[in-house]
Formats: sequence, C-alpha cells, structure tokens
Amino acid sequence: RCSLPALQVKKLLDKIGKKKSILEINNDEIDIVKSIYDYYLNGKGSVRSVVEKLNTLKIKPRNNRLWSSNQISRILTRPIYTSNSPDIYTYYCKTNINIIDSLENFDGNKSLTIIGKESGKGQYRKYIDISEQFLVTVDVPPTISSSTWLSVQSKMKNNKQFAPRAGQSKVSFLSGLLVCGHCGYSMSTKTQNKKRKTIYIYMLQ
Repeated sequence: RCSLPALQVKKLLDKIGKKKSILEINNDEIDIVKSIYDYYLNGKGSVRSVVEKLNTLKIKPRNNRLWSSNQISRILTRPIYTSNSPDIYTYYCKTNINIIDSLENFDGNKSLTIIGKESGKGQYRKYIDISEQFLVTVDVPPTISSSTWLSVQSKMKNNKQFAPRAGQSKVSFLSGLLVCGHCGYSMSTKTQNKKRKTIYIYMLQ
C-alpha cells in the first residue's frame, strides 16, 4: 500500500502467474499534490502553513484524518512526483546517494523513487543512511515539473531556522520543518530527559 497521495499500488500477475506490484497514478488526488507544491512556493509558504491551509479547507489525506508536517515534508521531498530529467540527475549527483541509471537515461518521461534501508512505519518512515540509498527510475508519469520540484528543495534548504510561536513547544513546531543540510530530507525532533535536563535530538524523518 502506498501512503503518498496521487499514487496507488496495483497487484498484477506476470506471464508465469506470479504476483507483482506496480505504482499507478490516482488521478483523483493529483490536484492535491499540485496544490501542496503551489501553497509551499507561494510567498512565505512553509510546511506548517501548508498543513494549516489544507486542514482549514477540509482537504483530507487518504486516511481521512488531519494533515501533519511529516506528511507534507514527505510529499515535498520525495522525487516520485517529479521527472527523471537531467537537472534532477545533477541535483542528486551532489549527494552521496547511489544513482542506478546513467545520465543518458534521464529523459524526463518517467518519475524517480528512492529505495534503501528504512526505520519506522507509515508517515514516520525515515532512511537510515543516504549512502545506502538508491535512486531508481519508475514507470510513472511525473506530476510535478523538475523546475518546481527543485525550487521547493532550494526553499526547504534555505528555511533552516524558524522562531517558535508563543505558547508552542519547540519540538512540536519544528517537527517536519527542519531540513538536513547534507541530504535535503526533513528532520523531526524528540526529547530525552537526563539528569533533570531536557536534551533535544534532531532526526531524519
């Protein structure tokens, strides 16, 4: 099951009768994904403001609950929505990720996904180490243009510091908003209490 909007997993039988899974576009949810990118890039848009806007408009995710910062961060950073274009190849060449296809195969007609070791479940899954991740092409039409996707990554990278609102804890406000400067993935926070002191820990989502 795919938890990301506009995508769904379909079970098929191959020529020898063995079950296999493929990703398909869910056309009913494409506009939601496009709106999320538009809201984020619009003016002073942030992950938090996108969450608030979607919930205010009563646009609900597939689980029919309220949106969270973790969900929005995953949608904005996953390459599954953009195309396998040369500029995306160049972007990932600057990271430690393993790129399976050569530049010649980045023609902009398909999407990309990342596979690798993960921890956690559902919207809280996170990749353990970018050097153990693999960028692969998937046969899914792109939803977001590469230029829009790269603009989002640039904005998320630049939005490194946020002042918490009065009355909100730093943990809940920053969760899903901080971005790792190494790999570009969103980060969340948790606390540990040791010797009467609260320690804040920042983790990749």
